[in-house]
Amino acid sequence: MQRDADQAIATCGGDARVAVQALVAMVDHLKAELAERDDAIAALTASVSRGYARGFGERPPPGARDKVLRKPVE
Repeated sequence: MQRDADQAIATCGGDARVAVQALVAMVDHLKAELAERDDAIAALTASVSRGYARGFGERPPPGARDKVLRKPVE
């Protein structure tokens, strides 16, 4: 972690204050991006019916239904 901090400061011309400002700006950018993704997920979740989301809307794989309906051979 120390090496990363030294690298960030070196990237900013040795000015620690500028390095901190750049890191804060990056954190703000990442928070905004995460909020956009959360909004997109919320919109998608709201558009999917609850039954489908629980798995009732999915089709069984081919042949799976036949296995359930067949009686065991004795």
